[in-house]
Amino acid sequence: MRNRVTALAIVMLLAGCTSENDLSLPAPPTGYPTAYATRDCAPTDGPAMRLYMAAEPSEALPPPVPFVDVVIWQGVGSLAGKRIEWSGSSSEGVARRCTTADTCETATRVAVQFRPLGADSSVSGTVTLAFADGSMVSGGFNAAWRHTTLMCG
Repeated sequence: MRNRVTALAIVMLLAGCTSENDLSLPAPPTGYPTAYATRDCAPTDGPAMRLYMAAEPSEALPPPVPFVDVVIWQGVGSLAGKRIEWSGSSSEGVARRCTTADTCETATRVAVQFRPLGADSSVSGTVTLAFADGSMVSGGFNAAWRHTTLMCG
């Protein structure tokens, strides 16, 4: 009986410890399995965060095409746990899909749900982007943080 009580207590404790970070992410968007996040500058020269989702790993930023990038005009620290969404042009940010070096299409509708920052500064969550042709880019991301030197302002 004592072992059953102990086992039940452990199960209840573990059930109460589940957080949003512990939940698995959906698969990455089709065609964009690799993700990176970095600092950027907002149009007002304030802080911003840029998320790249790429077809293949790369040391370069931006990565080689094809890629998707989402720029949120807020500092990465303020995005943890937030859902950001917009349609059309927005004061929240901009998102685009680049299929060639000269061809990028701006998303018409954007939704990004951020999870808390990882201990390693990774940025994770889900993204849904809709484009004028009716196509969508949707899925989970776990973006490795890339340190960059920027001077906004």
